[in-house]
Amino acid sequence: MNTQMETFLQFDWILFGGTFDPPHLGHMDIVRSILDEYLSAEIVVVPSFSPPIGKGIVKNVSSSFSDRVAMCVLAFDQWERVQISALEEDIETPSYTINTLRSFKSEHNLDSVAWVMGADQWESFCHWNNPIGILEISSVIVIPRASMTHSDLLQNIVATCKALGVYKGIDEVSNCVQLTTGQTVVLLKNRPTNVSSTEFRNEMRLNPQFDGSTYVVPQVFEYIIDAGLYEIETT
Repeated sequence: MNTQMETFLQFDWILFGGTFDPPHLGHMDIVRSILDEYLSAEIVVVPSFSPPIGKGIVKNVSSSFSDRVAMCVLAFDQWERVQISALEEDIETPSYTINTLRSFKSEHNLDSVAWVMGADQWESFCHWNNPIGILEISSVIVIPRASMTHSDLLQNIVATCKALGVYKGIDEVSNCVQLTTGQTVVLLKNRPTNVSSTEFRNEMRLNPQFDGSTYVVPQVFEYIIDAGLYEIETT
C-alpha cells in the first residue's frame, strides 16, 4: 500500500448523518464496520433535524426529532466509541451537511474528520449544497451497495471527484481516492444489511403481526410501540 496515501486514512472523528426514522440493523452494521476499520476514531451519529432533499425542499419525516434521537441512543449506545449528537437542532435549516460539519469542527476544534454517506447519496453528491466546500473540510466514507462491485463503485467515486475538479489520485488496494483538497474519499469494505426505514414503516402500517425483528433491535421496537410511532393514519 502507498504509505503516503495510508496516512490519509486515519480519522479522529467520523460523523454519520441520516434521518434514522427509525435507526435499523443496516445503520448498525455501518457503525460496526467503521469501528472495525478505524480503531481509534470516535463516531458521532447525527440525526438530521430538517433533512433536505432538494434546493429549499425538506424531506417529510414520520417521527419527531426527539423520538429519532432517543431511538438512536437505544440503537447505538452499546458501543463506547459512539455518541449521539443533536447539534442540528441548533443550526440553520434545512440541515445542510456543510453547515453541520462547520458547526461540529468549530465546536470541537478538529482537523481530521470524515462524513459517512451511502453510495446512492454519493451519486447525487455533485448536486448537494456546496459539495466542494464539504470536501475542503472533511473526508468522506462511502457505504457500498449490493448492486455494484467495489471496482465499479470506486470508479464512480473517481468520476464524481473529477467532475468537481478535486481528483488527485487513487489507491485501489485501500479503496481510497485522494483529493487536491488534502482530504480523501474512502469506500467502506463491508456491505451493510439490506434493509430500509421506509420498508419498516410500511410493514408497521400494513402488517398487524409485524414484530420488527428483521429491521430493528428489540429496544428500538419497544420504544416505537410505546410511543405509538408509525401507526396507520386514520381520517
